[in-house]
Amino acid sequence: MVMDANGYIRTPRNVAFNVRGSQNSTYGTGWQKLIYNDSLTQRGGSNYSTANSRFTAPVTGYYQFNAQWSASNNSDVDGTFTFWINGGVPANTGSVSMPDTGGSYDGHVVSCAIPLSASDYVEVYRYSTVSNSSRSNSWQGNFSGFLVG
Repeated sequence: MVMDANGYIRTPRNVAFNVRGSQNSTYGTGWQKLIYNDSLTQRGGSNYSTANSRFTAPVTGYYQFNAQWSASNNSDVDGTFTFWINGGVPANTGSVSMPDTGGSYDGHVVSCAIPLSASDYVEVYRYSTVSNSSRSNSWQGNFSGFLVG
């Protein structure tokens, strides 16, 4: 822990990451894992893998996760978007449903503080009743997280 002259405390080894979603990725119906593999930045280790779009907790604690995803407009009537832990949907990760908005793109955002044990992993999934794709420009969304404590 480092305290500067103004009293601000920094924890330079505290786990944190931010990664951008894959552009123009096509997803089918049902539950699909979203691909976040572009422009990764992280500190406190190599805990996020772009090879499998997965964050693995290095230590037990509470983690804050945030995810955004922008889909090409479609006729989706559900559009559920959530975090999965260890390959399944737990009860405490939150979810959001965003139906077709009638514009050019459908935006999805979810955020949650999640208790994890060391070696637990987190991925972002979406459920859709129709196939769709992520936006084909730089605003397709991000997945980020950090250790709270």
